[in-house]
Amino acid sequence: KGRDLWWEDEMEHAEQQLEAHPNLPGGKELGRSEYRETARKSTYGLLKELSQKNRDNPTLEENILWEQLRANKTGYHIRRQHVIDEFITDFVCLKKKLVIEVDGGYHTLKEQQDYDSMRTSFLEEMGFKVVRFTNEEVRNNVSDVIERIKSALANLPDAEKGKPILSGSKVLPIGEDLGGASPWG
Repeated sequence: KGRDLWWEDEMEHAEQQLEAHPNLPGGKELGRSEYRETARKSTYGLLKELSQKNRDNPTLEENILWEQLRANKTGYHIRRQHVIDEFITDFVCLKKKLVIEVDGGYHTLKEQQDYDSMRTSFLEEMGFKVVRFTNEEVRNNVSDVIERIKSALANLPDAEKGKPILSGSKVLPIGEDLGGASPWG
């Protein structure tokens, strides 16, 4: 099962556990210092655990790419398995708002492509640029992948200082996109 599909099962299970045991991490209200500014407070505890599992058990391709991205080798700080809202990204540069995804074979499945498209649209509405590479690209030509990442980083403006990362959402208040009319009458 692909990681994203596995993750959906894990989230469903974790939500059931939260309902049964509200004192589990993620079930309590977290203070600002306890969660990253890119995460949703209500799910951060659960997603942090899942992201740690992903860091502890990376794919071969994630390991190959991480060795080229870590320790500011691109000139920028890159995080791996980082929580953004309700998603865990493979890699992200917060300063440039660049998300880097490595797609395994299951990403060719229609259901997974639909999910990836929705996820990418959401992240883009949050102000992130998403670049995707296949496992084969990373395995067979990591130097080209790194050059494409460096080019994307060089061509993106820095995220606005002092502005919360998640403030880039284009979701409008109720009725604003309808010229002030409410969809409920």
